[in-house]
Amino acid sequence: MDKTEKKTHFFVSPRASLRGEIEIAEGASVLDGAVLRTETKKIVLGKECNVQDNCVIHAETRDVEIGKGTTIGPAAVVEDCVVGKNSLIGMNATIWLCDVGDDCLIAAGSLVLPGTKIPSGSLVMGSPAKVVRSVSAENKAQIRAWREYYSKHYGYAKQ
Repeated sequence: MDKTEKKTHFFVSPRASLRGEIEIAEGASVLDGAVLRTETKKIVLGKECNVQDNCVIHAETRDVEIGKGTTIGPAAVVEDCVVGKNSLIGMNATIWLCDVGDDCLIAAGSLVLPGTKIPSGSLVMGSPAKVVRSVSAENKAQIRAWREYYSKHYGYAKQ
């Protein structure tokens, strides 16, 4: 870890790789094999954000911000994006140079192309990804349950 700033309690696996200016908020977690890297920009993980196994988050042309309560699923790639709060980026999804609103669900395996602006409350899927419907109350409840699970077992757990 280069300039990782520990403001409060969070979890970073010893098997994760962090390089550059990275801020991790209270209750957040970065799990095994995740790579967070930036040379000249900044990566900010919001409160109770969860970055799961083998994710790559890279800030090359602009700061990356991951909102409060957002889960980045296993092996997802986040490149130069802003992701709102309480969203889920599904496993193996790639989001690149885009903006994702609050309460969004990006389906597993989706490819969100540069310049895409995803409105809050959207379910997005496909390659290239498109908004297919609004996120349901059930989807929001599941995203909230994952946030609560990972923040309890990793973000706030005594290490």
